[in-house]
Amino acid sequence: MYAGKCPKCETSVTIKFRGISAKKHGGMGNIPAVAYSCSRCDTILGVDTDPIALKNDIVNAIKRR
Repeated sequence: MYAGKCPKCETSVTIKFRGISAKKHGGMGNIPAVAYSCSRCDTILGVDTDPIALKNDIVNAIKRR
């Protein structure tokens, strides 16, 4: 298995996940997101929508029908 290197500290990356709130495009409200960070230097390596929060939103929308 290949392990990537952090672009800042250049060590093998162990990813740390952190829940954050991100602004929607155009600034209309916030969406739950997750930030992927280097566990050694805390450099943010990526940000994406929170898959667990997204799943919960879908389930709740289906229940309301």
